[in-house]
This record gives sequence, C-alpha cells and structure tokens, in this order.
Amino acid sequence: MHLIYMKKFALTILGTLLLACNTNAKDFEAGAAIEQKAETPVEAYMNISSFSIYLCRLTFKLRQQQAKSQRNDFTEEDLEKSDYQSCISQYVAALTTAHSKAQASIKKTAKKAALKEHFILSLATLKGISPLDSERVIDYDRRNNASTSALEQQKIRFEAE
Repeated sequence: MHLIYMKKFALTILGTLLLACNTNAKDFEAGAAIEQKAETPVEAYMNISSFSIYLCRLTFKLRQQQAKSQRNDFTEEDLEKSDYQSCISQYVAALTTAHSKAQASIKKTAKKAALKEHFILSLATLKGISPLDSERVIDYDRRNNASTSALEQQKIRFEAE
C-alpha cells in the first residue's frame, strides 16, 4: 500500500516537472532558451533535437503511466488528454527553425547533406513518438529504439564530415 502512494507521488512530481518544462518551452518559443546558451547554430540545433525527443517521449510515457496507475488498461482517450502531441508539434517547429539557421552556418556541401539527413531522422523520431494503431508495447519500444539509434549514427556521420 505504501508503495502505491510513493508511485503516485513520483508521478505527481514528474507531471509537475513536465508541466514546468512545457511551460518554459512555450515561453521561450520551444528551444530559444537552449539556443541562446549554445555557441553555434549547429550546437543549438543538436541541443534542441536531443531535448525535444527526450521531453516529448517523457511526456508520452508519463501520461501512459498515469493512466496505468489509475486502472489496468490504457485507451486512446488517455492519449488525447496528454500534451505530448502539442509537445511534438511545438518542437517540430523549433527544430525546423534551428535547422535552417544551422544549415546557413555550414560551408561544406557534404556536411550540409549530413545535417539535412539528421534533420529528417530527427523529425521522424519525434513524430514516431505517437504509437501506431494497435501497436504492441514491445514493437513500439523496438521502433523507437531503432529510430534513436539511427539518429545517433547520423549525428556521428555529421560530426565526421
């Protein structure tokens, strides 16, 4: 019984943290705060890419866990109540802006192409946070892990150029 209260408390804390992060991102136009701290437009883009995927996945997982803690099933209605879709659309816009700035700062054609490929994979990974119709949890996790792995590999290719 005590464990249930601890779990609910942890979910409440995570929910508050996510709300603060989402509110902060909205106040600073989804990544402008990160962009100001970065030294270059490319670093800003990479930071926004990593942060957005992490935050939106966390938003989705939190909502999923909240629904599971209240009952044993998890419905589409639960997902609709989640703010993860707005998180995704908000960061797609921020990522697009940051990518344009990063592309403008790069001189080498090969490096520009590698950054564009990273951008495409970032968008696919971000939009892939949404589960497919009747997708099993294990398949969802495998798809997201493969997407994240491909994105990391592309980041390494970009840095190697």
